[in-house]
Amino acid sequence: MHEDNDDIKSFADLKGKRSTHSVNSMWIPTVEKYGAKLVVADSLSDQINLIITKRADDTIDDAVMFYDYKKQHPKAPIKLIEAGEDPMYTAAIVHKGNAELLEAINKALNELRAEGKLKEISLKYFGKDISE
Repeated sequence: MHEDNDDIKSFADLKGKRSTHSVNSMWIPTVEKYGAKLVVADSLSDQINLIITKRADDTIDDAVMFYDYKKQHPKAPIKLIEAGEDPMYTAAIVHKGNAELLEAINKALNELRAEGKLKEISLKYFGKDISE
């Protein structure tokens, strides 16, 4: 949301607000559930532009998207609130029955985590440790 917007602190505060999303966003049911008005945009950049120009009040997305955008545009007048009730996880999709690949992925991630590389990568690309 815009950095000067203090109206939205939770999903319940979306009622009557303008929430911008792509036409196929997984967040549209949440927008509708809480009574926000959908403002369709083609991309995250377009969504953020709508927020910066105050033609939309918010967008709902993964925090990683915010950190990535903010790292690239540090002066953008936007802020993040973490209003989600449950954590969301990202996963690698592996063909069912391919235990060898799944094991290799998990092993590599565990090694990178233990070596501090996941934290290092997070800080480099997002300006924040998102590895935990």
